Amino acid sequence: MKKKLIALTLISFFVLTGVVWAGTYSTYPSRGSVKGANVLYNNTDTVTINTGYGECNGKYWEITNDITYQLTGISGEDFYYIYIDDSMASYPDLDNDSFAHSNTEPAWSDTKFGWYNGNDRMIGVVWVKDDSTISEFLTNPISDNKIEITTKEAVKILINTNGGVGTITGSWQNLDVSGTTNSSLYVPVNATDVKIYGYTYDGNSMARLRVSPQVSSGNYNGISILSYSFGCTVQWVALESSRCIMWWSESNDEQAQVINFGWRMVR
Repeated sequence: MKKKLIALTLISFFVLTGVVWAGTYSTYPSRGSVKGANVLYNNTDTVTINTGYGECNGKYWEITNDITYQLTGISGEDFYYIYIDDSMASYPDLDNDSFAHSNTEPAWSDTKFGWYNGNDRMIGVVWVKDDSTISEFLTNPISDNKIEITTKEAVKILINTNGGVGTITGSWQNLDVSGTTNSSLYVPVNATDVKIYGYTYDGNSMARLRVSPQVSSGNYNGISILSYSFGCTVQWVALESSRCIMWWSESNDEQAQVINFGWRMVR
């Protein structure tokens, strides 16, 4: 009787959660869960996916040994998302052939509780530079589903008024790259925050530079970089759904820069 009760309990679990269990594992992850499986920089065209486990499209998976995964056919400048390939995955024990990469952005799935491209679950993202190599980065897990990425070099100079990118007008503006490209293209689609370096300079009077995820009344909102002649800071700026960053600088400032050096994301 006790064995029947345990069997019925397990059957009820799988029916309620939708998770397909294969193998003898002591952990049954809920839908959308992921533990470990962080994407780490290895070299200019490969990453390491470390050990972990979780759920993808209703199936349990596990990585028992670190996997070195090569990103072939990449070209910059673009974000490449790394997926568990649902149709190729060797469930439950994933191998090198269980992954895929694409510059196709994932979308959040309310039913699967994760970022998906079709049935493929996104677990990481890398920035590919204009020379078609992976930009070196550091991975810092904040929680199982939230990851902080810091790049060792600039993803993009979003504003450089001294170099002709952006114009100081004394009013709130969208961060543009070369005057044509929206700054949202330089953070991943699943980013919640962006790490920016901000700099401003005026040799004669007060230099003021502010950045914010939105424009609100007045010019004293957002993150402030202030000095009578010079100011700089490295800070995290929260993003809204548009992933745009606004900036404001006084019209008499001689120079202003905003540079993206990383992002926080959910997966």
